[in-house]
Amino acid sequence: MQLRVFIGAVLSISDLASDIIMISIYTSRGQRFFANIVAICVGSNVFFQTFLAYVNYPGVPWKVRLFECAVSLTGSKPILDAYRVSSGVEKREGCLISCFMDMAITRACELFFECIPLTLVQVYVLLDRRNSGDGNVERSDELCTACNTATLVILTNTVIPNCFRHSLIAEFGFVEIGSLSMSALTTGFITAIVTFDFDTKRDNRKDSPEFYGAIR
Repeated sequence: MQLRVFIGAVLSISDLASDIIMISIYTSRGQRFFANIVAICVGSNVFFQTFLAYVNYPGVPWKVRLFECAVSLTGSKPILDAYRVSSGVEKREGCLISCFMDMAITRACELFFECIPLTLVQVYVLLDRRNSGDGNVERSDELCTACNTATLVILTNTVIPNCFRHSLIAEFGFVEIGSLSMSALTTGFITAIVTFDFDTKRDNRKDSPEFYGAIR
């Protein structure tokens, strides 16, 4: 349980970061329409998470509610949810729903407002570039070079700032491929763990045995 929720939190934060980078990439290429779509999806996800944090704490001091909203606005709510659930906290005082349900709703917001739409958008953009003959996606030598660059990014701290330079991003298509892969991976992982957690929850199997219990 602890490993699952923390992996999910890391994927969520990584996916958010990659989407923000994609906004910069699309803007630099003059693809403002797609940049706006990504920004709207990311903003909608953050907004609904913040709204959930606000309405979920009606009986707490305003400082606590402000802290929860600030965490949501920074996109760090998945980490906080993972910590609370893995720590065994059932329900915080003054909250309307349990920590587990809070995490599940947050995951659902991320799934439907960010992960799924942006996966489709990025697939469309890549296919459009391939059909129009624009970009370096089809060239295997440059793709290999991009993969090597990505390895250096992971292993060498000095290379990380270069990932944000538009010249490197334009030369290699790896950031786009990485962002698409991250969105798809996050979508699949969130769907899997939410389904698994709900199906294996004892209360759910007891209350609705005809619906829950597929996983043995």
